[in-house]
Amino acid sequence: MRAAGERPPLVHLPVPGTSLIFRTTRAGHSDLLVIGPRTRASYHVGKDLPFCLRLRLRPGATRPLLGVPVSEVVDRVVRLGDLWGASRDGHDPLHDTRPGTHQGVRRSRPGSQ
Repeated sequence: MRAAGERPPLVHLPVPGTSLIFRTTRAGHSDLLVIGPRTRASYHVGKDLPFCLRLRLRPGATRPLLGVPVSEVVDRVVRLGDLWGASRDGHDPLHDTRPGTHQGVRRSRPGSQ
């Protein structure tokens, strides 16, 4: 039996895919995390997060989307910025807020340039 106000444990079962997580805390901080495939179950006390969005990637999509092999994230939770890392000059493209530094994604259609 749980005490009043005690949170139930979260159970994360093994899963073959990678997930991207965007979450915010009550203090207004936010994280963009990569959760790799889990080979075993894990149990955690739940956190009080007002917003949490999970995007599940299909198996095989980790390298094309994130640029790293899935073996680098198996059984790990990594901040996306840490996974991609800052450049040698200390520039972190994920946190660069200067105008013109974020380029939109463009899709090309067959026959167009």
